[in-house]
Amino acid sequence: MCVDRSPLRADEELAAARLLARAFCENSMNRVVAPGSARRRERSNAAGMRAVLPLARARGEVLAAREGGALAGVLVALPPGVTTVGRPRSLDALRLFLVQGPAVAGRWAAVAQALQLHRPLAPHAYLATLGVAPERQRSGVGRALLTHWLARVDAEKRRAYLETDSVHNVTWYERFGFAVRAELEVLGVTVHLMEREPRNA
Repeated sequence: MCVDRSPLRADEELAAARLLARAFCENSMNRVVAPGSARRRERSNAAGMRAVLPLARARGEVLAAREGGALAGVLVALPPGVTTVGRPRSLDALRLFLVQGPAVAGRWAAVAQALQLHRPLAPHAYLATLGVAPERQRSGVGRALLTHWLARVDAEKRRAYLETDSVHNVTWYERFGFAVRAELEVLGVTVHLMEREPRNA
């Protein structure tokens, strides 16, 4: 099936938030930050992504992969010089706090702060999130999104940077030219900090 890749629309934000929540529900950091049932964690993650996506669309780039018109994957990236998506709108911040609770919200804030301190000083394009619906993983959706984004990064002769807490993802990203620059322990979870030098467009 052909994968359509284009910017996420405003009317797709809720579906995209739910997709990303499912995609990352069982990864190491999510399980530490939001312990408990998978259903509760997925709800917490969806609230977080629902607050972040409008900001990411405004300050960076949010690409959607669609198969047959349905969302299959989402990529969130920030351009050089933009270090964060910013603060959620008041209503979104309140909704997020009520859904996640102070403990989970506090742990996510600690994770964000720790990662921010280790971002490269040199200008770089930042791959903040790349998630694929669980039922569509290993089908080429993630590859389609990443190669589309990297083509533009290379055309602009930019360095790219990302973090991942998955050893499997380290191997996958290495196929696209990323290399582990350092490893960081955050809340007891090993996070791999990866960079990619620009390639000729």
